[in-house]
Parts: sequence; structure tokens; C-alpha cells
Amino acid sequence: MKEVEVVVGLDIGTSNVRAVVGELLPSGQLDIRGVAEVPCFGMSKGLVMNSPETTRAINTALIEVARQSGCDNILSVNVNVSGTLLRQVVKKGTATRSSEGKTIRIEDVRRLISDVEKGLQHPGFEVLHATPQEYRISDRATNIADPVGNIGVNLETDVHIILNSEEEFMHLQASINETTFKNIEIEHRVFSPVAAALACLSEDETEEGVALVDIGGGVTEIAIYHNKILRHTAVIPCGGDNITKDIQQGCGIRPQYAKLVKEQFGMAFQSEVNDNELVVVPGLGNRPGKEVSLKNVAIIMEARLKEIAAMAMAEIVKSGYERKLVSGIVITGASAEIFLLPNLFKLVTNIDTRIGYPTENLGAIPNSIVKSSAFATAMGLVWRGYKEIDYRATKYQHQIPNIEPKKEINLKAQPQTPPIKEEKAVGNRDSFWKRFINNMNDFDDTKGKDDI
Repeated sequence: MKEVEVVVGLDIGTSNVRAVVGELLPSGQLDIRGVAEVPCFGMSKGLVMNSPETTRAINTALIEVARQSGCDNILSVNVNVSGTLLRQVVKKGTATRSSEGKTIRIEDVRRLISDVEKGLQHPGFEVLHATPQEYRISDRATNIADPVGNIGVNLETDVHIILNSEEEFMHLQASINETTFKNIEIEHRVFSPVAAALACLSEDETEEGVALVDIGGGVTEIAIYHNKILRHTAVIPCGGDNITKDIQQGCGIRPQYAKLVKEQFGMAFQSEVNDNELVVVPGLGNRPGKEVSLKNVAIIMEARLKEIAAMAMAEIVKSGYERKLVSGIVITGASAEIFLLPNLFKLVTNIDTRIGYPTENLGAIPNSIVKSSAFATAMGLVWRGYKEIDYRATKYQHQIPNIEPKKEINLKAQPQTPPIKEEKAVGNRDSFWKRFINNMNDFDDTKGKDDI
């Protein structure tokens, strides 16, 4: 076996734990060495509720990717951060430099961001991401993406900050540390849709304006980009599990069968299903199977999916970027591949929508499942080992060589696999989201206020 530099992405979701092992090749392609997906029953809306069960799912996933990749030991992982305890704040940062006439240095920028982080008053929370927006220099220059190299005394910016619960992260870290691979180092922590963006969005999309909507099991999370900068994030406490529960209650069937019906026969539009289409699910004990109307299932799913799309649109409007999303909306997550869902999102939001697949720049892969939108976050976590979240940080690293070392593990090569399905288009009608937004009482644009 040869030793190679690899990255392990660990996506701990509400319904499943997904792990991916990848190596960046000299060609710039990501070579996938191992893939695992394990059901998880220890999480709820992105939060650890049952540590032993969460540990079991993580351990099973890591053992499987270690086996596939020929890894002797896993020393570090990149892990996602998700859930309803996350907070977003926007804080103004100001720095006055003592040396007028000299150019602004990388150290000046880093010190400014660090001072903003230190000045936060959020006990029990820690900074997950701090992304400066445009800079202002000495009241003479504004809207500067990167001030390094400019001349000026006063440097200002607004910093978009995502805060994570310290206690919740301790629970997550404890679950990871209890696995077979003792004392795993968490190298990077990444907000789930920000990770998915690394795998699914092109540089052109983030520059022209795009909203990534990650529909997970327990929550739907949003990351909005413009001019290649992260502008707005949000967590909506509603996801694929809510659709499953709606089907379970509406059709009177057990949860596992509701999930199967959703995944195998689910449809975003009731108009696409005939009234007489039925599916039979097993009954309890020796009772006969129960007939379930797929028309009713589609009615239930369409209502819930329209609600999710409308709440996502409310966040896009709140961000102030609804008219700047030239690249539209990209949906990812396990529920993103519900038939005709992009068309439903376009109907509700009146914004072009596509499914985000983590298929760009892939080398050999052992399993085609990795090309599913459900693996967008896990794949993005692997890419995080080789990419910065903010393109400006990449420039700074080139100027000051301080690249983080990748952990080495032993691997064997694996073979490759094939393509993905295409979507069917459907007609478009006027959107209704404005009526939804007009009824929302908690709409607040105030800078600095928590709004995840």
C-alpha cells in the first residue's frame, strides 16, 4: 500500500450518517476512495439526542469507509454543523492603522476580523464562520472585496458570523470520540449548506448570485452567495422527516412504510398522479396489507414542499438578494431528488431552480451513490480539506505559505462508476410566496440581530 494525503468527510445528519474518503489528484480531480451511508436514530433536527445511537451510526460509517479505502486508521475528519441552535449575526468591524501612507497588509485584515470575533457577546456560543463582506477604506473607497495592497488608515467591514452552541458541539465531539477510532481530530467544522456549496456550486454561480437550499431530514438550511462571498444563512426547522410524518399520519401507515412510499413513489405535484393509482403496504401482525392512494400522498407532499419553498423564499427576501440571484436556486439533500421538485420551487419562488449534484471534478469512485444530491454535504466536507470557504483566504495562503497539513492514512485504489438521471420539466405559473411572506410576523432586517 502507498501512503497518500486524503481527507475524510463526515456528514452527521438527522436521518443518516454519510462518510466519504477522498484524495485530490495532481489533475485537480477528487478521487473517491470510500463511501458509506448508515441510518441514524440518535439525532433530531441536527442535534444529538441519543449519544450511544449517534456513536453507533458514526462508527459503522467510519469502519465501512476504512474497509473500502484500505485505511489502517482514521486520524482526522471534517464534520458538518447543523441544526436549530445555530445563530447568524452581522457585526461591524473598524480598525485604525497607525501608519498612514502604508499599504494594508494581510495581518491588518486578520486582526480586524479577530477583534470583531472577540467583541461578540454571545455566552455559550463559539464562532463557526466569520465572513467579511465588502470593505471601506478611510471614507474614500467602498465596496472593496479585498483591501490588501490598498493605502489607507481606517479600515471597516461588516462581518457575517455563524455561531454554534458550544454545548451541542461537545455532544457531537463526544459521539465521534467514542468510536473505534479513538481521539479523532476534527480538522474543520463546516455549516452544512456551506459544505454542500463547495461540492455543487461553480465559481461563476457564486459570483453571479445563487441560493443553495439544503433539504435535510430534520431541517432545511440556506446559504446565499453573491460576488463569491457568503451573504446570508438560515435554518428552517422543517425537512424531509416532516414530509414522512405527514404521509404517516395522513395515510395511517407506519413510519418506515411512509418513508418508502415517499422515496419510491413521491411526487411534487398531485396533478402528475392518476386518481386510481394505489400501492399496498404491509399491515400490522397478521392483518392484511393496506392500500394507499398515491394521489393522496402527492397532495400531502405538494402542500409540505410548497411550505418549505415559501419559507426558503422568505429568507431569500430577508437577505435582500432576491433580485441578485442570476444563478437561481440550487437544491441539495436527500429530498432534493423528489420528482419535479425543482419545478415546484420555481413555481413558488419564480426563480430558476436546479438540483445540485456533487459530480464536478470526480476521478474514480467506488459507488455511484456518491453522485446523489444526498451526498453533497459529505463531498463538500472532503473538498474543504483542499479548498477555503472564502476565496480571499486562498489568496492570502498563497502569499503567506501556511497551508494546513493533511493527515496521512494508508489506502488502496478503487474502481470507477457512471452518470446521473435528468429531470423532467413542467410548466410554470405565477408564484404565491408574497402572500406567505405578508403573513409572517417575525420579519426583521435589523443588522446584528440573531436570525437563524
